[in-house]
Amino acid sequence: YFVMAFIVVYLGIFLFQNSTSVAPPGTTAAKVTLGHVSNKAYQGFFWRVPFCSHAVLVNTKQQMNKYESQSIKTRDLQTIGLNCTVIYQINSGKVPEIVRNIEPERIDTIVLFPRIASALQETIGKNDVFLLITQQEMVREATKYILADLLSADGYITVKDVLFSNPKFSPQFEKAVEDKMAAGQLLEVTRIQTLKVEEEAKQILALAEADLKVL
Repeated sequence: YFVMAFIVVYLGIFLFQNSTSVAPPGTTAAKVTLGHVSNKAYQGFFWRVPFCSHAVLVNTKQQMNKYESQSIKTRDLQTIGLNCTVIYQINSGKVPEIVRNIEPERIDTIVLFPRIASALQETIGKNDVFLLITQQEMVREATKYILADLLSADGYITVKDVLFSNPKFSPQFEKAVEDKMAAGQLLEVTRIQTLKVEEEAKQILALAEADLKVL
C-alpha cells in the first residue's frame, strides 16, 4: 500500500511538472503544441499539454543594444560611420507571432539592425556632414522617429531612444576640418595684428595731436 501511494504521488508530481510552465517577470511565453504556436501570449503561471507542448520564453523587458554603422555617404559626398545605441522593448502581445515567424533570440539582427541601417541612411544620407555635427540632436531625433515608423510595420519592437557615439569621418573630411581650423586660427592672428596696428596708429595720432596743441 505504501509503495502504491508513493508511485501515485510521484506520477502526480511528474504529470504536474510536465503540464505547467511559468514565465518569470520580464518575460512572455508562447505555447507550442506539436509544432503549433498558440495565438495567446502567456505571463506567469499557465497550463500546457503534458509531453506534447513546451513554452518559448521571450525577454520583454526594456533592453539596450549597440549597432555599428558602416560608412554612409552624406549629401555632400563625405562618409561618416558611428556607433548607435538603441533602447527598445519587445511587444509582449506580439510574442506568439514573433515565435511563429522568426527566431526570438535573433530579433535584433533580423528586425532591429536592418531598420536602424535604413533610418541612418535616411537621416545621414540626406544631409551635409557639417549639419550632422552642428545639429546632432536634431539628426538623432529624426533617426529615432524614422526608426519608430519602420518598426511599426509589424509592431514587434517599440523604440524608446536612440543615442549616437564615436563618429568616424573620412580622412579627407578630417583634413578639411584641420585646414578650416588652421584658416580660422590664421584669421584670428590676422585680426589681432590688425587691432594692434590700429591701436599703434591711434597712439601715434594722439601724440601728433598733443604735439600740435603744444605748438
